Amino acid sequence: MADFKKAFDRTAINEGGYTNNPSDRGNWIGKALIGTNKGVSAPVLKDFLGRTPTVQEMKNLSTDTVRAIFKKSYWDVMQGDKWHDQVKAEHVYDMCINAGCSAAIKLWQLAIGAPATGKMNKITIDKTNLV
Repeated sequence: MADFKKAFDRTAINEGGYTNNPSDRGNWIGKALIGTNKGVSAPVLKDFLGRTPTVQEMKNLSTDTVRAIFKKSYWDVMQGDKWHDQVKAEHVYDMCINAGCSAAIKLWQLAIGAPATGKMNKITIDKTNLV
């Protein structure tokens, strides 16, 4: 089975530090410019915390928190633990982080000939592990 730790370690290399580009909508929660850090957008951190984070919380985001967010919000959504092929799982996981899981899963489903629902399901897992 695919291993989250390996996928996280590989993807984390490419995720940068804190930014607060006002032109990037991923930095905003309503009218508050929170920023992004280590690949975690303001809305994703808000969903994880269950409240609007502060700029300081975003700046001080720990690797352990990022790991927990990526596991819950991306790896678990794509059911990465059920994938037999580590490389394929890492590609879809990385796409989940960058484009959202629905878009990443839909593209994967189209690639493997599964119904393109944007949601991971048994049909997609079964086809994934046959490819």
